[in-house]
Amino acid sequence: MSLDQIRVEENDPRRCQGMTPHGQCQSQAVEHSMFCPMHVGAAAHMRKEAKQAERNYALTTFRAKVNAKADSSLIFSLREEIGILRAILEGKLNLIKDETDLWMHSQQISDLVLKLEKLVTSCVKTEVSMGQMLDRNVLSQIATEWVAVLSEELKDNPEMLDRISTKFQESLDKHNIKE
Repeated sequence: MSLDQIRVEENDPRRCQGMTPHGQCQSQAVEHSMFCPMHVGAAAHMRKEAKQAERNYALTTFRAKVNAKADSSLIFSLREEIGILRAILEGKLNLIKDETDLWMHSQQISDLVLKLEKLVTSCVKTEVSMGQMLDRNVLSQIATEWVAVLSEELKDNPEMLDRISTKFQESLDKHNIKE
């Protein structure tokens, strides 16, 4: 392979595909290449720039998708995401026909269960911190305050206070809330 540039005719199939300020290069391309020695490096540089442009486009597209989802009013709540994960887990479990299938899918099932557990924990913490869910202590404090209000208002009617107290206890038992 010679590094000398050989000038070729305009219609020569071996003509370099590189561009100059005056149009297409008129030198002969290096064997097994589309470019002359001068443009081989330029072609490599152009390929590198094209790859970088592709990466930049992919990154920009990804960022736009993330921003669109972050700004969307249709964002899944954590509870919806829990539902999606549960549905995926159920679908995976429904595919299992025997012990071999269970072993083959055990890693995926385990990963789904761990992700589900983390998501449920995050959901509960988020809802408690945002005041959307009452923990046991807060619920107990509210109940104590309500009972005090009722006791004050119904001090002349102890039978009604007992009936209300019994119904409160039945409600707590129904929802499995223990002190």
